Amino acid sequence: MKTFASYIFRFRDDHGGTVAMMFGLMVFVFLAAAGMALDTSRINRFNMQGGTALDAAALAAARELTENNASDAELINLANSYF
Repeated sequence: MKTFASYIFRFRDDHGGTVAMMFGLMVFVFLAAAGMALDTSRINRFNMQGGTALDAAALAAARELTENNASDAELINLANSYF
């Protein structure tokens, strides 16, 4: 009958299946990296949408100012409707 210590030593010396074990440990790192990439792309998309809306509001206000000589309140209302 084998002792518990002999099982421990055999387990320590066995190197079979280390690829599966390493993949099991690294899967969490891979998932975290994928999550960070997804969050970064969403942040960039929201920043781009905000910049686009701000550009559209500024261009609409500038056109209204030059074509119709609008008042400040009208320009603010127009810009707020775009942004």
